Amino acid sequence: MLVVCCQRRHCMLDVTPNAVDRLNFAQYAPIVVFLRAESKHAVKELRQRWARHSTKSHRKLYEQAVSLEKSYSHLFSCMLMNPHCFGFNTSFHHYVRYSTAYNNCFSECEQLTL
Repeated sequence: MLVVCCQRRHCMLDVTPNAVDRLNFAQYAPIVVFLRAESKHAVKELRQRWARHSTKSHRKLYEQAVSLEKSYSHLFSCMLMNPHCFGFNTSFHHYVRYSTAYNNCFSECEQLTL
């Protein structure tokens, strides 16, 4: 991950809230984007489009996401609504660029290169 940071790029990871806490503790300043689906049907539609071979139930995933939002929303840098709609990708990239411009995400790398 440090090699990617030194190249001024971002890793896209699917991590647990405990892993996000550990990244914060290590001062990596992770950008945590929560993709919030509006219903179980939206999760089902997303999974049919992007994860056809997955065996997880869309109902359980939706319930897990609601629980995650209630318990760990303090860890989210951004919450994007309606990830299945047009323009989602653009708003995601815009937020990452904005966050990178105003946060010091690369402090570890800059200290190593001095």
